[in-house]
Amino acid sequence: MSESLNDRPRSPETKRLVSELRTHQVELEIQNEELRKVRDELEESRDRYRELYDLAPVAHLTLDRDGMILEANQATHQLLGLDHEQLIGLKLSALMNVADADAFHFYRGRVFATNTLQSSEFQVKTSDGRCLTLHLDSVAYQRPDAACLTCRSVAIDLSALRQAESGRLAQESRSRSLLDTATDAVIGIDAQARIEDFNLAAVHMFGYQKEEVAGRNVRMLMPSPYREQHDGFIENYLRTGNASILGKTSREVVGKRKDGSTFPVELGIGEWFDDGRQKFLGILRDLTERKRAESQLRESEERFRGIARYIALYVHEKDCTISYVSPAYEELWGRPAADLFRTSNAWIETIHPDDRQRVAAAYQVMRAGQPFTEEYRIEARGRICWVRDLALPILDQQDQFQGNAGVVRDITHERELATELSQAQKMEAVGALASGVAHDFNNGLQAILGCVNLALGDASLSERTRSFLQRAAGAARRGGALADQLVAFARKKTPEPQPTRIDSLLLDLAPLIERLATERVRLNIETDAPYAQVLADPVQIQQILLNLAANARDAIPEAGRLTIRTRELALDGASAREHTLNPTGRSVRIEVQDTGTGMDVATQSRIFEPFFTTKEIGQGTGLGLSTVFWLVKQLAGTIAVQSKPDAGTTITIELPCCDDLATESEDLGSPPVFTGTALLIEDEQVVLMTVRLQLEEIGFEVLAADSVSSARQLCARHTGAIHVLVLDVMMPEMQTAQFAASLRQDQPDVCVLFISAHPYGFLVEKGYLSPHASFLRKPFGRQELAAKLTELMADGALQPMHSAKSAVARNAARTILLVEDEPTARLVLGDLLESCGYQLFSMSHPSKALSLDAPIDLLLTDVRLPELDGVSLAAQLRPAHPAMKVVFMSGHPDAPSDGDAFFQKPFDYDQLLETIEGLLAD
Repeated sequence: MSESLNDRPRSPETKRLVSELRTHQVELEIQNEELRKVRDELEESRDRYRELYDLAPVAHLTLDRDGMILEANQATHQLLGLDHEQLIGLKLSALMNVADADAFHFYRGRVFATNTLQSSEFQVKTSDGRCLTLHLDSVAYQRPDAACLTCRSVAIDLSALRQAESGRLAQESRSRSLLDTATDAVIGIDAQARIEDFNLAAVHMFGYQKEEVAGRNVRMLMPSPYREQHDGFIENYLRTGNASILGKTSREVVGKRKDGSTFPVELGIGEWFDDGRQKFLGILRDLTERKRAESQLRESEERFRGIARYIALYVHEKDCTISYVSPAYEELWGRPAADLFRTSNAWIETIHPDDRQRVAAAYQVMRAGQPFTEEYRIEARGRICWVRDLALPILDQQDQFQGNAGVVRDITHERELATELSQAQKMEAVGALASGVAHDFNNGLQAILGCVNLALGDASLSERTRSFLQRAAGAARRGGALADQLVAFARKKTPEPQPTRIDSLLLDLAPLIERLATERVRLNIETDAPYAQVLADPVQIQQILLNLAANARDAIPEAGRLTIRTRELALDGASAREHTLNPTGRSVRIEVQDTGTGMDVATQSRIFEPFFTTKEIGQGTGLGLSTVFWLVKQLAGTIAVQSKPDAGTTITIELPCCDDLATESEDLGSPPVFTGTALLIEDEQVVLMTVRLQLEEIGFEVLAADSVSSARQLCARHTGAIHVLVLDVMMPEMQTAQFAASLRQDQPDVCVLFISAHPYGFLVEKGYLSPHASFLRKPFGRQELAAKLTELMADGALQPMHSAKSAVARNAARTILLVEDEPTARLVLGDLLESCGYQLFSMSHPSKALSLDAPIDLLLTDVRLPELDGVSLAAQLRPAHPAMKVVFMSGHPDAPSDGDAFFQKPFDYDQLLETIEGLLAD
């Protein structure tokens, strides 16, 4: 066998070479293994890179110098909506508009020129038509396998971010707009109560600008003790988490303005979080106007309730049911409101049957739109009352009848007075007749009676003749008594009154009354007025009692009872006036009651008429009760009759006691008349008008303003002195005291009088009024106002005069026609123009302006008017007034093209006056 190489003997050199070869072989194997590992790692790294590149959520692109896409990951495909074949080799600028493509060209130049990271934004349109805003971050890159530079770019889609940012900005803009246009103040604070937000309403409410309050503690807007309470609420909430005032019903607190004044506020508080930071939001509403309105409403309700207590008011619905009656109405009808509301016929059922048809017919006429005025009778508390009913229809916008409202007045006493007047006129006529014939009648009777007596002295007369003569003498005496009654009834001489005790006179007269009543009538006398005395001739009282007793006797056909009672009364003012007595006096009541046949209503209405009698012919003269009636009226008393058929009659007389003296009402006289100029400031238009008239009636020339700012304008234009300042304490601007002080600096002699519906103590306590200020509380009359001003002017600054003040001459050189349908604006503008000396015609409707027959230098008109707009009005007026200047006003910004000037409401009054003066100066 051949010998193997290994078995061959080796030389040392060979052995060394073999050893080196084996070493190199091992090293090569190690290196190969390392190369394999590096290769595997490189492959793994390439795979990871490919995964990271392709699966990255952000778009990655590789571009050449021309902007061609060399590489793009999956995020780029999804972003642009193109697959790999469509995207590779496509120029990115092909997806841009021309402007962005040009910008992209210069952008690539910067990338390759600077070799630093460059950023920019471009609009790119995707395959489905969407427009994206791409943010590119690019840097130049030398690829190992490429001979030229490439551009590595990262593309981020900003569309959603921009849309979200735009939405956020829009939301912030909407929120800011809402906050700034809100009528309530909105204040945002952080957990340390530092102010972060302050809307425009808060600026107007508190007088601070937003910069003045930003970062300051919100307690600066609160007076004590609300300031301390607020700190306690915040501290307690942060410590315990107990939000006692969050999310609850708003509560009423007090705010403090920059000028230190306080005002009522309605406060609601909410909580929110901003990036985890706790915030609070307060919504505040100024309650000043509401409080004033509530106060005025309460005062109005009090006035209405006061009126309703004394005036009978009612409201009828369309179906004739009563929906409202005042307490005085219930009192007059003697029935509760629930009874009156019962049915639609409940009201008509209360009317006397004889009057119902007439009243119902008149009510139907009112349903056609005509006023209702009727007098009718009602039965209230068992008696018949006469009422006067005045009602007006309530119509809707289509002039359809919806009901009526009315006022009712008890005219029973008025009709009684009318009846008494008629009775007095009849008595006067009878008195004239009686006084004319009584003397001759008595003379004739005296002759007859004398002849009869002479004849009776003849002893030869037969018994039959003597009987006839005695009967003739008796008839003559009865005729004489009748004549005496007529003379007493109509005698011209004045009675001789003296204090007469009624009880004493009645007891002295009792035997005569008892004989007059005869045996068939039992007499009862009940005296309960031992000290009551009246100022009367005793004969008058005797005649009253005897005539009443005789009349009661004749009313009792067979056996019966006659009762005469007396009683002393102490009347209050209302009852005394009702009975024509003194308001604080006393009276004595005399009641004559019989159990006779009684009378019906028709008979009762005539019993006091002269010569009226229900007795048979020859049984009565008809002068007994008429004489009583006349005598009672002479004694300033009252007489009333209560009677029903077969139920007897009661006649009640009340006479005033003589120890009560009449109290003469104080004669206030005419108020003094002043000279000078008065400045009146009052925001309530009705009060402004009435107080202005009162000041003018007592002689002042009046400058009237409904606000402090308007008053300042009037003072700036007024060249003369202002002698009196009359101003309301509580004004919306709350600057009345400051204005009065500033006016006194310019005119130290001015007299200042504050007026208010609030009590003086309340105004001083709240700090609205100085304790030393002159004050007059509403409501007041002209006399009270003049007296207060007289007191103020006692130092001689302005003395009242006692002759009428001549009217202040107005500058009538220029005539202005004002047409404005809003009453307050028309009043303010009218006063402003008149105070500047212009001759003013103020109209609310264009039709009235068109009918004006007077020269017009300038037309000041609102654009939007009822019936006819201001532009058309000016066009119709121009032919008759070719030189007329036209100034338009409107709440809309669009100015008419054919006017000389235009003012958008609200506008500055000074600027308006300056414009008018300029136009009229041309």
